Amino acid sequence: MRQFIYTVLLISCLPVWSQDDRIDSLLNDLLYSENEPIIVSKPPVHLNFLYAGVNFNSNTYYAGREIGDDRYNATGYLYFYSSKGLFLGLSGNWYDELTPGYTTTTLSAGYYRAIDKKKVLTFRTSYNRYFYNQPDTSLDYPYKNNFNVGLSFRKKWFGARAGTSLLFGQDFGMNFSAGMNTRITILKFGKSNKIYTSPDLSVFFGSETVEMETSGSQAATDLKDVYSLLNTQLNLPLCISLGDFDLELGYSVNFPATQDEKTTYPVGSYYSLSVGYFLPIY
Repeated sequence: MRQFIYTVLLISCLPVWSQDDRIDSLLNDLLYSENEPIIVSKPPVHLNFLYAGVNFNSNTYYAGREIGDDRYNATGYLYFYSSKGLFLGLSGNWYDELTPGYTTTTLSAGYYRAIDKKKVLTFRTSYNRYFYNQPDTSLDYPYKNNFNVGLSFRKKWFGARAGTSLLFGQDFGMNFSAGMNTRITILKFGKSNKIYTSPDLSVFFGSETVEMETSGSQAATDLKDVYSLLNTQLNLPLCISLGDFDLELGYSVNFPATQDEKTTYPVGSYYSLSVGYFLPIY
């Protein structure tokens, strides 16, 4: 039961981690077009942006492990960005076949900045606070805070990122993720409309509890926390930008890994749909 509760809590944090990748992508788009920076080092006007959207996934995974059979989930979010480097966010997560279905509200605050003259390297840090929808007040939620630090690189058609998340509250956890992607424009039409794809390959490292055989005269097993590679993911999205709207249809494949010799996890896949609206505020 304790392991199941921890799993539910961790999948409640999953959209936050994927949103961090989305933040990296959005911040790079604010700083860059395909060739030149959008926001120069000294912008003539202080620019603010709002980004609102919803994301739907056809199945739910934690570190490549499927949680139930075709248990879909949805996340709604609203973010504020400033060219001065500040961003604030509000998001909510809903899961199929969980009671309650609406599990978590997350408040986010962070800061980003390009750290080189050519503006190809961006630093980002953020803090997330979780507010759980808990009908059972006797249930403890070990992770209520999440602190993130990350770096992202973008030069023309190639991008890469790496980041660490620290989960803390009544308990402590840490994970590391890294990835790389490329952007390929398929079609441009109108002044600001285009269709493109951005294949992404990422890895996720974290801690898992595995059974370890103990040495001695009698065979026995012991539980041990091991920090290692948990999942490799390939994401293949088709993105459509229509003015201030963007639509993304994605297909993701998980290749889970484990240090538990007695356990194997199958390769899994799911579909995703994201719709967002981008509003500049001058």
